[in-house]
Amino acid sequence: MSDPNWPIVVGIDGSDESMSAARWAAAVAERFDAPLELVNGLPGANHLLTEAATAIRAAALAEYREHGAAILKSAEEEARATVPGLEVFTLRCDEPADALLASRSHTAQMVVLGSEAITPATAVLVGSTTLAVSARSTCPVVVWRGNQSVPTNQPVVLGVDGRTDAAAFRTAFEFAHRFDVELRAVHAGSSFRPPAWMTIPFLVDWDGLETLEWANLLKALEPWTDRYPDVRVTNFVEPDGAATALLRHAADAQLVVVGSRNRPLLAGTILGSTGLNLLHHCPTPVVVCHSTTQEDHAKASG
Repeated sequence: MSDPNWPIVVGIDGSDESMSAARWAAAVAERFDAPLELVNGLPGANHLLTEAATAIRAAALAEYREHGAAILKSAEEEARATVPGLEVFTLRCDEPADALLASRSHTAQMVVLGSEAITPATAVLVGSTTLAVSARSTCPVVVWRGNQSVPTNQPVVLGVDGRTDAAAFRTAFEFAHRFDVELRAVHAGSSFRPPAWMTIPFLVDWDGLETLEWANLLKALEPWTDRYPDVRVTNFVEPDGAATALLRHAADAQLVVVGSRNRPLLAGTILGSTGLNLLHHCPTPVVVCHSTTQEDHAKASG
């Protein structure tokens, strides 16, 4: 569980997306009563695939530093204009951005990244900052996209399956509580109801399986509805695949929360995975909750 005094951390690279993410994160920080930390690092050497490119990067270090300081100043001005009086800090380091943000996640409530264009081709590159931070972070990672600069009255969507970690439940309920909006708990990819081509449906009690799906969803939610009695929860059990169902519910939501299962970075980028599908197609911010927590990191470090 994160400390309520820990900041909301935003990666700033000068792109329009990162500036928009900073404005959104400032509004979220106000709702969470948290400080905002704007962070700028260097493109990692693994983003530049040749030794010559790495040498050019080293020669341009002074320019990177000057540019980083300038864009942090601009982002700070944007954040303060969005939420006057908000406590805002800036940090610029000569460290690859993905490593820096992963490190800052150990003492952050969440890390926010402006969405880069993730495509089937670029998503498998280990140097993708978004995927690297999502895989290595010990706090929730918000991949911001869309046109929302402040929280709205639209619902928060939570993807639920039998392996959803507590971090995803906690994050979704906390967002819904802080935003005072409905939470939609969506359980998808279930085994009930056969496809049209199946000729032996009489061998399976499909109604019984559907009833079991509902029972499992309600059981998984029970501790969290008890902890957050003010949060309005609407439950859905969908016959579609997880990504299809979540994308449909995301159409009129302001945020989608999903879990991650401690897979290696490349394993988490296989095309067709729920997380990658959402990062590629979701029109709203996506929150990836890694099951490795700050407590786990502290124990490993101690």
